[in-house]
Amino acid sequence: MFCCSSRFIHLVTNIFLSTLLLFNVILSNIYANDLGGTNNNNKLITAVENNDVATIRKLSQDLNCNVNSKNEHSLSALMIAAYHGRIEIIKELAGFANIDVNLQNKAGFTALMSATQEGQIGAIKELSKIPNFDVNFQNKYGDTALKIATVIGDVEVIKTLLDFPNINVNLQGKEDSFTALMYATQEGNIGAIKELAKIKGVNHKLKNKSGKTALDIAKDEKTRECLKKVFDF
Repeated sequence: MFCCSSRFIHLVTNIFLSTLLLFNVILSNIYANDLGGTNNNNKLITAVENNDVATIRKLSQDLNCNVNSKNEHSLSALMIAAYHGRIEIIKELAGFANIDVNLQNKAGFTALMSATQEGQIGAIKELSKIPNFDVNFQNKYGDTALKIATVIGDVEVIKTLLDFPNINVNLQGKEDSFTALMYATQEGNIGAIKELAKIKGVNHKLKNKSGKTALDIAKDEKTRECLKKVFDF
């Protein structure tokens, strides 16, 4: 009988939690003008949510404005901009001193992961221009943007991530040792499997913590047949 791993359930839960955190920001801005405060850190986050480029540009000159500060929902300005695909704002935020492109929210999601879950391809490309951007960044659970994309099954996002020359398609999770390919097969995302198969060096024979390969955990016969066709099983 097919059974989801506990780490897979955790990843899906985190995708939902990350979405919920952003939804809470939207509600906060409906009922408050300043997310509960008047300091410039809060003003920056409010300006991002309101798509107010002029205010963001002004705040970039304030040395006391911390671009990496988070609101009560554990979200930074860059995370919110990436989630909404606000490319011009990402460009402005990239100009702030000490911006941390790999900062995580309480669900363990970075700006890249937020853009990935929402299919914001333009935002993904713009984030990659920020110093220290890491397309292979793993949070404490072992999640990566690519793994999130394969769970969701967004082929265009997967293609975008796979275009990065240093992408590591064989990264395994810290708890269950799942790879992006394993997540794709477990979900039965045929398009994701085919895109991963195009990458030189993808290892379809890797085993997870339970000793199973991508073929062993395939969702259904259609997925197994796809794997056998694109890989040498």
